[in-house]
Amino acid sequence: MAFILDNSNTISMHEKIHRRSGHVAVLYKDWMIVWGGYVDHVQETPTSLITSAYHNTEELWIYNCSKEIWERVLTKGDFPPSNSGSCGVVHGDYLYIFGGFHGVDEPGSMDGNSNQLYQLNLITKRWIWLHPVGNQPAPCDKLAGWQYLDKLYFFGGFGPKPEYGAPFQHIVDPSTEATGWPRGWNNQLVIYNPATNEWEWPRIRGPAPAPRAAHAADITGSKAFIFGGRIGNNRINELHCLDLEKMCWSGNSSHNNFFLYISVLLNAHIFVFSNYTNEYRDSKTRRDMSAQIFLRQQFALTRLVDLNPEGRSWHSFTFIRDTRAVVYGGLNQFNTVLNDCWLLELYGDGLDVEWKELVLPYDHGEPRCAHTACVKDGELLIHSGSTQPYYETRLKLKDHAEELLVINFTP
Repeated sequence: MAFILDNSNTISMHEKIHRRSGHVAVLYKDWMIVWGGYVDHVQETPTSLITSAYHNTEELWIYNCSKEIWERVLTKGDFPPSNSGSCGVVHGDYLYIFGGFHGVDEPGSMDGNSNQLYQLNLITKRWIWLHPVGNQPAPCDKLAGWQYLDKLYFFGGFGPKPEYGAPFQHIVDPSTEATGWPRGWNNQLVIYNPATNEWEWPRIRGPAPAPRAAHAADITGSKAFIFGGRIGNNRINELHCLDLEKMCWSGNSSHNNFFLYISVLLNAHIFVFSNYTNEYRDSKTRRDMSAQIFLRQQFALTRLVDLNPEGRSWHSFTFIRDTRAVVYGGLNQFNTVLNDCWLLELYGDGLDVEWKELVLPYDHGEPRCAHTACVKDGELLIHSGSTQPYYETRLKLKDHAEELLVINFTP
């Protein structure tokens, strides 16, 4: 695949709006703002070269959620270099862009990754390149972020090893070592304080998530949830919660809620056990039950169902109300692009969780990954991303999902 810098003469308006991957989409008032990322141009013949281009970072494409129309807005100032895989967070009337991947010749880049932080005034449409004080975060792309109590939080990503003794883990991707630019996955959690223009490194308690990239995160109340992502050759389905008041990680919650059905043949009788019943809600009880079954040496396992979403990366995870989040699409362990939809229900303190699959019509939309999602008045807006037929297991991702998919969750 040939990669070129953006050229306004080679990218049509339709491509600028509807053919994007690795971009940022955020909700601001009544608008969804789309910025950055790249386009894979339509392959003219089966043998022609697939070319990709970064989108122009001077441009914003703004979708009016009430009028359902798009508008192009040009910005000014120190706009970011062309990139993909950056993280965008809105705080007040400002959009902050952190990290991403761009050319190694760009200012501030390290092996193609960036730890630059930019601020866009959404009223004046002027960019400022910020230079926060303090220990700098590791350059990375494919990270996640959110805003809480006037501060911005960024977690994880993929990039070069930090240059100093960093308070987080970094795992090198062996496939990058031969390039001379070794990169890998991290689990850094860093805070930006706009009031002081400073990077802060919080002291965290609890079992931190392993390094990962291409995960997704969102916040409800004082808790941030992180789901999925990739580390090494594994695309995972872990769910982690960070209590932002106590600065404490929950550990993986995905395995805490699953449905297990076992049919057991004993003396010509069939017994069905389910951990959905109250008798088997305790994890220790479930393990003891399984051990007793296996020791009898007379059983037939007929159905084993795990109702957590399968492991994935490049998906979206979005709260549509305080106690319900939606996971959509992504790329699974077998390089299949997904278009499934899962609901995460929170109970009690938010650590008692339940997954439910929302079965959508088979033709509701193309499979997609590296897309974005925003919620407005109970509607989930899923924008663009990369796609390929679901039956292909060789990862190509040479096309885009071109429709704006809207899923209505209002009563």
